Amino acid sequence: MAGFTDYLEAEILDHLFGAAAYTAPATLYIALGTDATTPVEGGTGFTEPSGGAYARVAMTNNATNFPAASGGAKTTGTD
Repeated sequence: MAGFTDYLEAEILDHLFGAAAYTAPATLYIALGTDATTPVEGGTGFTEPSGGAYARVAMTNNATNFPAASGGAKTTGTD
């Protein structure tokens, strides 16, 4: 499951194989990256801006903000 954190990989596997139910987070935090590198497991390869007026944006995790995936992709439903 490349692209997921180790935590999320374990949660999905436990959910799929009946070890535990997975509850999605109520809030997601959207951030910008300042480089074009591909993030890798372990948290490296991503540089987030700091200073100025930059701040992560909190979005409620619901079907309005994140409608159903289509064509293998997930997009936001609001600006």
